[in-house]
Amino acid sequence: EEIDSKSIVESKGDCLRYDIPLAKTERPSNIAAIKVSYDPHLTGARNLAKKIANLQSTLDREGKGIWLEVGDTLASQQSQQKKKRENEIRLWRNYFLLSIFFTIPIFVITIGRSKENFRDVILRRVFDQYSLTWEALLLFILSTPVQFVPGQRFVSSAIKSIRHGSASMDVLIALGSSVAYFYSIFSVFMAFACGTSWHCTVFFDTSAMLITVVLLGRMMEHSTKGRTSEALTKLMTLQPKMAVLVKIPPADQTQLFGCENLKEAKADQKVALKPVDVERMLVTYPTETISIHLVQRGDVLLVKRGATIPV
Repeated sequence: EEIDSKSIVESKGDCLRYDIPLAKTERPSNIAAIKVSYDPHLTGARNLAKKIANLQSTLDREGKGIWLEVGDTLASQQSQQKKKRENEIRLWRNYFLLSIFFTIPIFVITIGRSKENFRDVILRRVFDQYSLTWEALLLFILSTPVQFVPGQRFVSSAIKSIRHGSASMDVLIALGSSVAYFYSIFSVFMAFACGTSWHCTVFFDTSAMLITVVLLGRMMEHSTKGRTSEALTKLMTLQPKMAVLVKIPPADQTQLFGCENLKEAKADQKVALKPVDVERMLVTYPTETISIHLVQRGDVLLVKRGATIPV
């Protein structure tokens, strides 16, 4: 709901009235709280905080109260993104551990084909009247969890990509592993249907090893992205938390900066102040240390030599 600067927002539960210029308000189902987003060209977080603070004494007398929260949106988003990355890394790691648990025996069976004694054992028929071998049966049992637990993630992603008319790497992975697995299922079924006349050839090992190798790559990829994001997050924590506000009346802004209201100044407008004017300004006008989240458009901030600009 868009409202203009003359509109009044009212909370029916606590009868709060905000007669400050707002741009948009979001009222949750619980009317005990109101979340307000504002247009920085019209007002700022500090004006909102002052207005709400003026209502505090009135509400205290009525047995009501205000919980004012000037949130660090960036820090909150970073915290949520960090948790999301950690969950992603943990998920891919668990998928990989599950897959490698079943793939190692598959690899041993595959390599064992070159050993004559081992080959004689695994190539024996499970039933004399069918061509199904112990190798095919063991590979089916070991590859099925890999195909339907971690492999299902690639299939789901592939289906979403196809619905959107695109073909990602997940489509190739899902297609390759599924063809190898389901052809092997078909070969096992034909071994029971046709008896000894059907030569049972399976590719369960191809499906499981393909999924395992890709899972290893995905796990390493997400781990690397997580470390890179953490480095960027630590870099952003170097941002100053406080700013020094110089309180200059609007009438004096015309003499100092050439405009009565700094909010109306253009973005590329430059103002050259003489050192004498700066010294007189610091002596004449009071300063206040405020949170960087309360800095708003049109403020004059004092940045001392060697200090970080509070942006």
